[in-house]
Amino acid sequence: MIKVTPPPKVIAPQWLMLPYAYAAALMLLAAATLMGVGGFDFASINYTTPGTPELAITMAALQIFSLPFLLRLPLSSLARFISATFSLITPFFLLAMLGYLASQGVLALHVITLLGVGLLALVGGASFGVLNGKKAMQLTRKK
Repeated sequence: MIKVTPPPKVIAPQWLMLPYAYAAALMLLAAATLMGVGGFDFASINYTTPGTPELAITMAALQIFSLPFLLRLPLSSLARFISATFSLITPFFLLAMLGYLASQGVLALHVITLLGVGLLALVGGASFGVLNGKKAMQLTRKK
């Protein structure tokens, strides 16, 4: 039976704004990405490049499904594990996607873009730590 549990205790409550800022950034990126797939020209990305729409939808799914962990919603252990994993790997998948798009000649990577993704990865890692991600990754409870 699936049992909904409250989120783990926050390690550093004074840094609780980090996960919410990270969640807001992921929501904005997901909305912009999905608008781009729908025809809106986001960052001059040509969505006719082979594999680009699939990458964009996968990226948006990672961003959206990482939100329940970041927003500290009551979840089952498996759902929390999946959401925490997505929140941790999202910036690295974004970096890989940008590398693919740059190799296809669709977009030019600038230092600002790489610094932004690096900052997103740092905030994502810090959010994972603040929200006690290590405990959220446990699928079984210790008695």
